[in-house]
Amino acid sequence: MAVRLRRTLGVRDLVLFYLAAIVTLRYVPLTAAVGPSAVTIWLLAFGLFFVPLGLAVAELSSRHPAEGGIYVWSREAFGDFHGFLTGWTYWTCNIVYIPSLLLYAASNAAVVFPQTAHLATNKTCLALFSLVGLGLAVGLNLRGLRVAQRLHNASGSLGTWLPALILIGLGIVAWLTFGSATSFAPSGLVPKVGGLNEVLFWASIAYAVTGLESASTMGEEVHEPRRTVPRALLVAGAMIALIYLAGTLALLVALPAAEISGLTGLTDAVGVMATKLGGPRLGAGLGAVAALGVCLGNLGGVSAWLAVSARLPFVVGLDRYLPTAFTRLHPRFGTPTVAILTMGGLSAVLVYLAELGGNRAEQAYAVLNSLSVLSFFIPYLYLFPALIVL
Repeated sequence: MAVRLRRTLGVRDLVLFYLAAIVTLRYVPLTAAVGPSAVTIWLLAFGLFFVPLGLAVAELSSRHPAEGGIYVWSREAFGDFHGFLTGWTYWTCNIVYIPSLLLYAASNAAVVFPQTAHLATNKTCLALFSLVGLGLAVGLNLRGLRVAQRLHNASGSLGTWLPALILIGLGIVAWLTFGSATSFAPSGLVPKVGGLNEVLFWASIAYAVTGLESASTMGEEVHEPRRTVPRALLVAGAMIALIYLAGTLALLVALPAAEISGLTGLTDAVGVMATKLGGPRLGAGLGAVAALGVCLGNLGGVSAWLAVSARLPFVVGLDRYLPTAFTRLHPRFGTPTVAILTMGGLSAVLVYLAELGGNRAEQAYAVLNSLSVLSFFIPYLYLFPALIVL
């Protein structure tokens, strides 16, 4: 592939990129609300999906490290049409996923200060913040991964680890002070199965650990991708599993499941736990810090998925299945300018449409999140068979 992409990503950058792209801390209270069986659900998700996905991506990235990742793997295994279908569904999924991240970041930004907390359900304010955040991500990505990775790195460290460590620390203090609020008897560790709600819930948890293939779409922008990608997958995979599992355990130790079910996100969980331990002022303070961290984490996720998504039309354009305009690189920064601007523009349109629709901001977020879940698993129907074929 005769392109002038710049190799800028090393192991550390990829580890933080995976954390920014994959870890979504809103799933911790969602999972903990089902009770101690949440621990079993996470272990099953890691063992049956996350680890096999990581092994598959490590192998495919080593054999086919070219730009395009999952699109290239499907194309090489099953032909051009199936490669295009994989790339198309992966790309369109992120068009709706990016606005959902923006809206979630905006709602957490609003609750950092008590004076602005009421704006967390104001669709107009959330849309304006989302568009500003999207503009930031687009601007950074236009200047290249060397610049955009600063946001990814900040998101993967402060935006992910800071709120996670606050949550885990509060759980440890609560356990030492009051003991565990949840019984972890063997009978309680057995998940409920069979109903539609359980099926949808399990799908959401599987969705929470997707994305290990993301960085491989930028294979020709990674230093020594055959070695770097597998190493980064190993380190980041261990961190992701630790954050999700330890965060859920901390929440269950600090609060009974009945109280967790009423929480709307990690910020609320931290606030309730800190208030229980140290009073309203501590709860408000740590809640604000957690909200700021979650906001930064989601903005980093926006930038990461924008970078991933822009590489797909770029590579498909090189194969002549999309207009060649998508293959244009910035003369100075060497970035796929048209592909990045197209992704940013479509995401901005969906943010605007989400602001118009529904009676509440939560409805817009729920619709966008559901659309992304529905379409994101289609490329995986190709990824695992591609491993066998190739």
